[in-house]
Amino acid sequence: MKLIVFLENGLETIEIFKPLIIGSSIECGLILRFSFISKRHCTIALITDSSNVVSWVIIDGVIGREKSTNGTWINGEKIEIEKIKDRDVLTFSGSEEMPKIILVIEDEKYIEENSTDNCEF
Repeated sequence: MKLIVFLENGLETIEIFKPLIIGSSIECGLILRFSFISKRHCTIALITDSSNVVSWVIIDGVIGREKSTNGTWINGEKIEIEKIKDRDVLTFSGSEEMPKIILVIEDEKYIEENSTDNCEF
């Protein structure tokens, strides 16, 4: 199962299969150079829960380190850790003026279950 990360401005699209750190540091997998973005602002990771269900999650900051200074937001709600749903919108510091990232889950099973190919309109 892969996750596609789209910057709203269309300048960056990334397919990820492993953890991704987003921040202003050159060490991050996705670098956003804005004054309100922490060096290691948030992490996207694939986890398996106790029921063996695999999900993408987003974590404010980096596991085992401090959280971001201005917060991480999914669909307008401030989060610490959140399971990612298809088409979630990630923002930074809660402002509508901040860059937005659309998170798209690409999973064959998910696509089959949610396909409209067999629907009549």
